[in-house]
Amino acid sequence: MTSLIEARKLMRTVIEILKISPERSDYDAFGQGLGLASPLYMGNALQNVPAEEKKSFRTQVAELIGSDRNPGLLLSYMSDCEHYARMSKLDGFKKSCQMRSNIQIINDEFTPLDTIFSPANLEILDDAEEVYRENTDDIPPIPEEEIPSWTPESHWWWRIPKRKNMGTEEINDRLHYDRYDGLDS
Repeated sequence: MTSLIEARKLMRTVIEILKISPERSDYDAFGQGLGLASPLYMGNALQNVPAEEKKSFRTQVAELIGSDRNPGLLLSYMSDCEHYARMSKLDGFKKSCQMRSNIQIINDEFTPLDTIFSPANLEILDDAEEVYRENTDDIPPIPEEEIPSWTPESHWWWRIPKRKNMGTEEINDRLHYDRYDGLDS
């Protein structure tokens, strides 16, 4: 369990990252902020935080996500989620799932994405989900213990691979493939 002091520190870190990233256009920091906000908000880390502080945190994150350069950074993050989904038969699936869950939590718990983006922009997420559905037989499954404990059951993409019996050798071949196999030097 996270102490109140630790939870407050994590909340401040998320806010500071989201404040800094628009000034620097720091995509990596922005992604780190989303990556911290999701488990912090969804897990039990905030259970000792007074309700008013949680509400303030949620409001600040929502405002920051929709301000300055953050919408552009979020759109890039969404595009990368879709890019990793396209690599889901190989080593992109877990990364795409993590990003897709972070995006969904921002939408569900902080600020609806349709208040920031046009329907055309949001199609990026539909495209990622379509790739998951189209590749259910070929995506290496993620072991249950590697799915973050804070991930809601509604985040179905984590559990979409149908071939639960994919052998270790095949999984390793897919996850640790050599990008240059078959290329002549």
